[in-house]
Amino acid sequence: SLRYPSFNRDIALSSIRLCIPAVLKFLRGRSGVISRTISDSLGIPLATYRSYESGCTRPSYPVLIKIAYLFGVSVDFLLGLEQTPEEPDYQTYP
Repeated sequence: SLRYPSFNRDIALSSIRLCIPAVLKFLRGRSGVISRTISDSLGIPLATYRSYESGCTRPSYPVLIKIAYLFGVSVDFLLGLEQTPEEPDYQTYP
């Protein structure tokens, strides 16, 4: 039978919780755009976006997708699963 590597959900979630704020700050700094502009582009309140950057709350999947599209990166990069912020190749998706 197939054996899957052990997966600790709590460790994975805490890793993602730590990555998202750092990645959002990095992307905002790299783009030179202020938080208000980003929150407006995402259609969310400024306080909500700031809570993502501070790590108080995590964005929903639909918001993660919007953030990735806005900054031209993959959701994997936002979650800390990729090391480089390469633009995703949308041509490879059906």
